[in-house]
Amino acid sequence: MISKLYYRFNLANEKKIFRTTKSQYHGLVVGAHIGAYSSTWISSFLRKLSKPYFVDPMSYMFALDPPPVKDVFCIADDKESYLALSNTYNTSIQKIVQKRPLNPIDFMKEDNPDKELIRDFLKNRFIFQENIDGINPAQKRIYEYFQFDSLKNEQIIDKETEDCELEFFSIPYFYFRSLSDPWYELNQIFYKESKSIKKNKPKYSFLCFDKDILMEEDNVETLFKNYSDSEGIVLWVHDFKPRTDSEIYLNSMINFINLFAEKEIPVINLYGGYYSCLLTKIGLDGYCRSIGYGDKKQISHIAAGGGSPERFYVKEIHKSLSKNKVRSFYSKNRNLMCTCSSCKDIRVANNLKSDTITNISRFFDSIDYIEDSRAHFSNSHTTERNEIHNENLKDINVRLRKEENIAKMLNIPYFLGEDISFYERWRKSLAQYELKSNDT
Repeated sequence: MISKLYYRFNLANEKKIFRTTKSQYHGLVVGAHIGAYSSTWISSFLRKLSKPYFVDPMSYMFALDPPPVKDVFCIADDKESYLALSNTYNTSIQKIVQKRPLNPIDFMKEDNPDKELIRDFLKNRFIFQENIDGINPAQKRIYEYFQFDSLKNEQIIDKETEDCELEFFSIPYFYFRSLSDPWYELNQIFYKESKSIKKNKPKYSFLCFDKDILMEEDNVETLFKNYSDSEGIVLWVHDFKPRTDSEIYLNSMINFINLFAEKEIPVINLYGGYYSCLLTKIGLDGYCRSIGYGDKKQISHIAAGGGSPERFYVKEIHKSLSKNKVRSFYSKNRNLMCTCSSCKDIRVANNLKSDTITNISRFFDSIDYIEDSRAHFSNSHTTERNEIHNENLKDINVRLRKEENIAKMLNIPYFLGEDISFYERWRKSLAQYELKSNDT
């Protein structure tokens, strides 16, 4: 089966591209703050799109100092979205997050976990997640029992929306810097207490931590031991940068994922790009990103605005770059211009019958960087995913070496200002896993 790709839904103006590329991804990630702030159109969009989805609880944001609802650098819509999310919390938690950052002791009572508060918080979050599509739970049960397919009222599940389904419940999470961090202990308590809450779908644990934690073998063993009976893991390794990190970080990531894969516990990378797609060959169940951007993220406050940059995906190095860089590169390498359906449509619409330097310039001037560029990315990445799906690790290693040689021949470090040494590190990390697998 091809790798599971979840696209993160961020902007209302992306709705069209999500519909036109519907066949090219497995499901969606919906940020809880977006679901709370834009509940009406989010629920309508999910029903009409009819794809599986899960909710990113975004709970870690309320432990940042200052919390997003008090951060003067947050743009108005972001601040309002987190305020809307906080308004869906239990009253006691809501009062805290609207005044100050959360602290682990907020979930304690007389030096012990306040299990009643924690269970109420978890139940509250699970109810929010299962209702985010706006379909009444009773109506869902009726549909499941009778399998109605002729009901067309949008308030009832019809045939078009039967695949609009929460794939799993997301246990709220907080970032931890070490295994002695009180936030790590609280994450474990959330996980353990979630087991007592009966649901008809799996409950996935979110592990959000600094990449240096994986450098210690004891840490890896402890993490795995504490979550070895989880129904699923959503992983977010802070500051993990596969294009620039050393081989030791890549190997540690592979080894960690493989521990869970060997126990058939699905692991989804919350932010990932091409390297995450490669990791699906060694046990990663899926990965998440935005369409054409958002393949990595650090633990930080939200950006102070500025909009989405005008970028175009360069398949030769599996990365989106600024349109000016890309225009210059393809003007020098006209034979490499993309021929995907989206790019063909741009040529036809603008009567660009050949890839002359002038026409290439007109091509990039004509692109709609919300729709066209994202469609190009989705087409390109679908090709990449299919390619990886049909290859074994040895084939992938050979192809990565060829791509590296082509990148050197094209002098990409000079013309695009991009380091290509990642190719060698990726090959070595995958070869290390293949060698280890053969030994066992």
